[in-house]
Amino acid sequence: MLIPLLGNVSPNYDFVIVGAGAAGNVVANILTEDPNFSVLVLEAGVSNEGVIDSIVPFFVDNLLSGANIYEWNYTTTLQVGLNNRSIPYPRAHILGGCTSHNGMVYTRGSAEDYDPWAAVTGDSGWSWNNLLPYFFKNEKWKPPADHHDTRGESNPARFSWPIFENQVIQTTREFPEEFPFNLDYNSGEPLGVCRFPESFLCSL
Repeated sequence: MLIPLLGNVSPNYDFVIVGAGAAGNVVANILTEDPNFSVLVLEAGVSNEGVIDSIVPFFVDNLLSGANIYEWNYTTTLQVGLNNRSIPYPRAHILGGCTSHNGMVYTRGSAEDYDPWAAVTGDSGWSWNNLLPYFFKNEKWKPPADHHDTRGESNPARFSWPIFENQVIQTTREFPEEFPFNLDYNSGEPLGVCRFPESFLCSL
């Protein structure tokens, strides 16, 4: 949230940004490119510096296991579809917000996001079709740990939960309009029910 300060609310800052998550920090960075602006960023959580469970992608499970200082420790209301259970609702209480839930989920985004950029800027290079070759250059598929043949699997998953998965897939068959099955949400059409690819190590 960006709050321009007016009148004599504070003589020290031109802007106060509440929340040091992805959006808050990006806005603060852009504002401070102008040396005439002073910006205060407020975050309710702790620093993410040195928090290994936030730094190492696969360790996010440790970060989210049980109540801790890095989470708001929210839970849902009782869910009828889950036998009236309440389940955790992860929301980060740490610098970086939920971007500090470093699970390394990869997505190319939606074509409906890129194509308007191309239209607004008048630069066709921003369109989905023209950016797709650069996505391919940035991607390298690594086989899963069991080295099984992944041909035809555009959506291998990290974990398998057969009973739950079968029920979800059955839902896409019974209610295809409300819950369409999407084999590959990185195709530019991300809406629908699918598995998503995950990466645990990244080298640039």
